Amino acid sequence: MKENTTKNILYVGGFELPDKNAAAQRVVANARILNELGYSVVFIGVDKSCNFIEHEIKELKIDDFKFYTKPQKYPKSKIQWLNFITNFSFVRQTIENDLDKNIDIIIAYNYPAITLKKLINYGRKNNFKVLADITEWYEPQGNFLFRFIKRFDSYLRMDFFHKKVDGIIAISKYLSDFYKKSGCNTIIIPPLVNFNSLNYPKVVFSNNDIINLTYVGQPFPVDGRSVSESSFKDRLDKIIDVLFELKNHEFAFYIYGLTRKQYLSVVKRHDFVIKELGNKIKFHGYIDNIEAKMKISEADFTILFRDINRMTSAGFPTKVVESISCGTPVITNNTSDLKEYIVQGKNGFLVNTEIENNLLEKMVEIISLQRKDINAMKEYCKVSQLFSHTNYVDEMKQFLSSL
Repeated sequence: MKENTTKNILYVGGFELPDKNAAAQRVVANARILNELGYSVVFIGVDKSCNFIEHEIKELKIDDFKFYTKPQKYPKSKIQWLNFITNFSFVRQTIENDLDKNIDIIIAYNYPAITLKKLINYGRKNNFKVLADITEWYEPQGNFLFRFIKRFDSYLRMDFFHKKVDGIIAISKYLSDFYKKSGCNTIIIPPLVNFNSLNYPKVVFSNNDIINLTYVGQPFPVDGRSVSESSFKDRLDKIIDVLFELKNHEFAFYIYGLTRKQYLSVVKRHDFVIKELGNKIKFHGYIDNIEAKMKISEADFTILFRDINRMTSAGFPTKVVESISCGTPVITNNTSDLKEYIVQGKNGFLVNTEIENNLLEKMVEIISLQRKDINAMKEYCKVSQLFSHTNYVDEMKQFLSSL
């Protein structure tokens, strides 16, 4: 650890470092901003591979960025989960024993309600600023008891305890506006990336006449659970519906993240549709994050449709951030704050998925684009560095100074 003269921020939440989930990628990008502002960042996340309690803070490095971490063992049993969402002792002991209370700010990432309340009280008692990093307003899934507990937890966090913190880092305008109504000090930070990372591939330009459309992800759980259409995270089924209507046009749709069998086990009605599309649609199953970025960079467009509801309005699709950052424009509908970031015909297209004729016309226009126009869009995406963490350093500085 650094000496006690260093300004320290403790970042706590359910992220798995260094980059094992989207949450980790977000908090590391935010930590880069904080580091440029002179803060040393210590993370308390989770570790699924760990079978014991960590007792030491360890130093980690991603590319040129150094930070510190002391993860908690990922909860697996019901008792462990109950302890995880109610027990504040691991965080308190880390602050007192490892950091000697040398903390200026604590940032809680989508933190459970009970532990968030304890964190707020502890911060006030010890003169720490407590911020909430909020990226979602989810609708719980699962059995009745699980849904009840998660819904109650969400209600307490979103409607009460977040309003008690010293400041809010919101991923979307929807969340920022919600808390501003209660007089909260907020800043909007979308998902960000580090363009100096070795994990980001160079933009790939194609000379192929066939338009390469790509989807990377899992639109719903693929572990055999029963899944209802209303719980789909991404509407891959709607994408396939519209592409079926365009089957006489030249395109290829590549799907990474689930197999054909996994998809059809949930969307059984598409058995005929996928057979009819033939070689125009190809499932490739799971791929790791580095390969996923490579496949995205090779595509002409990534495509993402989502239903418009509170969950998608409050969140922000990291798939859009990844795609544009890899130099690939996005075809998507207008959820979250995307209209603030998508420049029509430059880094993507916002399409209306609610009016079928309009959607079909727009999709025909897109897949009929000239190769030079598509490559110009890819170049625009890469050069813009729209989601670089460096774009938000000054805003974060002003936000922290106002606490």
